[in-house]
Amino acid sequence: RSSDLFPSHDIRAVGDGVTDDTAAIQAAIDAAAALFIGNNTSVSGFIFRKGGTTVYFPPGQYLTTNTIEIKDGVTLKGAGKWSSGIKSSYDGTLIRNTTPPNYNSSSMGIQDLYVQGNKTKTNQVGIALLRDFEGVYPNVTVVECGSHGWRLYECLGGQYLNLEAISCGGRGLYITDGITSWATPTPTNYPTNNLSFYDFHAQNNNGAGIYLGRVGTGIGVAGCQFFGGA
Repeated sequence: RSSDLFPSHDIRAVGDGVTDDTAAIQAAIDAAAALFIGNNTSVSGFIFRKGGTTVYFPPGQYLTTNTIEIKDGVTLKGAGKWSSGIKSSYDGTLIRNTTPPNYNSSSMGIQDLYVQGNKTKTNQVGIALLRDFEGVYPNVTVVECGSHGWRLYECLGGQYLNLEAISCGGRGLYITDGITSWATPTPTNYPTNNLSFYDFHAQNNNGAGIYLGRVGTGIGVAGCQFFGGA
């Protein structure tokens, strides 16, 4: 299945649940991130990309064997949260954003797809976000990951709509303050702020369905809102 957005890059993922699509998916994300037309800086100093791009996953199951990194300004979009999916037995984080220097990981998103792990992999996290600024995440299911379904560090102002975390080995949704980077997880003591969750569904996870905590010594989570859910 080749991306209609990047015909000149010859990016092809198979989506048959057997072929390793890791390299093709990451190449599509990298190509999408390169198609930007400059940056805007807000009055408060936040940097926003002009435009934004989407990497589309046609119906299918896309096998990965390593971490997929989302880039600033890129959205991963499937055909439906049970129609398009990423499946992996990798014993680490399956999808995460590239470590941002500040709250510059903006205009990102994941929507209309599922992420399926392997519950025997104890270090496996479905989706992890660090200092994501105003990302939008509608209609995403994370299922059977060995550790947490969703892991959010020091995120700000995002919207999370109709999400699920099902049968994960850890917590369904785990939110805390920040860390310096993925490679150097030293606490920053800066909290997660002002996230909005609508109809979050947690089912049959070994840990808490929703857990608000901290990794440092400051306030871990502040001003988040939860509407509906189960």
